[in-house]
Amino acid sequence: MAFFRLIFTLLLTLLLGVISAQTVTCTETEAVTEDSEYPTITKTCFYKNIKFVEVAYPDHIGRYAHREYSTFICGDSQWVEARNSVMFNRRLAKLEKIINERIQADFREFSTDSLTRDCFERMDSIPFYSINDLGISFHEEEIWFSVDWGMSWACLPVSSSIVSFPLCEIRKYLR
Repeated sequence: MAFFRLIFTLLLTLLLGVISAQTVTCTETEAVTEDSEYPTITKTCFYKNIKFVEVAYPDHIGRYAHREYSTFICGDSQWVEARNSVMFNRRLAKLEKIINERIQADFREFSTDSLTRDCFERMDSIPFYSINDLGISFHEEEIWFSVDWGMSWACLPVSSSIVSFPLCEIRKYLR
């Protein structure tokens, strides 16, 4: 009986270690600058030995439309800038295809809608985006992939596309 209890305890410990190694933890900080009454927001998330940093900058009325994304991997006790692809396994091409299909769907919807099509009059098409072209951020139990088309402030509501997945749904693509 003690042997089975020991085996059960070891398996449970191993399983909990695997689950905790695949969770994402995030922290968010705000920094006030003299230039703006609204703070810059920095969100830092960790997945295994990878760090994702998203910095959101406010405009003059407090909208956080401009964001910068960085990815780092821990090597030799220090963080080194890396490409987003370090997080994904050999099935990445399939995930990129799914993400691009959703981005294309947003583009088609926005560019043909009578209320927003003027924003797209100079954009006939959009390219295929590799995972390294996208911003990656985490929100609750989801991963978000975003692309910004760089439109004017007047077109801000349709100037980007965000494709989100529950983390549990894309685990098969993760390292």
